[in-house]
Amino acid sequence: MHKDLEKLTNWIRDRELKIKVREMLETVTLSTWAKKASKNHHPPDERGEWGNLIHTKRVVKVARFLAQHFGESESAAISVGLLHDAFRYGPDAEAEWTLPNHADLAADWAAENGLDPELVEALRSHMSKWGKVYYCPELSLKDILVLADMIASQPWILVDSR
Repeated sequence: MHKDLEKLTNWIRDRELKIKVREMLETVTLSTWAKKASKNHHPPDERGEWGNLIHTKRVVKVARFLAQHFGESESAAISVGLLHDAFRYGPDAEAEWTLPNHADLAADWAAENGLDPELVEALRSHMSKWGKVYYCPELSLKDILVLADMIASQPWILVDSR
């Protein structure tokens, strides 16, 4: 697991969930994180080497912030943020560009590893509302991940990825 992701797992307060997420991240090939997040839909620093890692760190930070703000589980939000693009390029990072079914791949992987169904559903749906603006006074965990992914991917937003 990349050291930056390991540091972010320390934010997961739920001990069992932290262990599970770390075990899962250990199985993700390092080249997954070394690839671009996209070729033109993300901030410039996410379009180069290690772009998927930078993007994931941003999504985790935004998801944590939104969970705090809307009263959702920070541990759950951090966990889905860490896992959401682990299969962006497939289980072995063999694809050149983002797979359209990467959300389903991540969700199936999470279910196979025994993650809570709410986390599985958040992973599965993280691409479902992309680009749509809507008002929702109460957000579920899956809404938090959708928003965090969308916000962290905008070229105009700068979220410290350190």
